[in-house]
Amino acid sequence: MAKFRYEWFLFDYKKGYPDRISKPFKTKAAAEKAREKHPPKVWGGIGVGMSQIPINTPKRKLKRTS
Repeated sequence: MAKFRYEWFLFDYKKGYPDRISKPFKTKAAAEKAREKHPPKVWGGIGVGMSQIPINTPKRKLKRTS
C-alpha cells in the first residue's frame, strides 16, 4: 500500500487552468487562514486545493554474511 502526504495550497484560475498562488501548507485550516488575508473582493476567485504526493521509502539493504 502506497503512503501519501498531502499539501494544501491556494490557487486561481488562469485561462481555465488552476495556477498556484501560494506556498504549500500542511493543513487546510492554514490555507483557509492565508486565503482570508486577501481582500474580500478577491476571495471568490481564489480556491483552496490539495495535492497528493507519494512517499517513496527506500528499500532496506540485505546484510551480507561472510
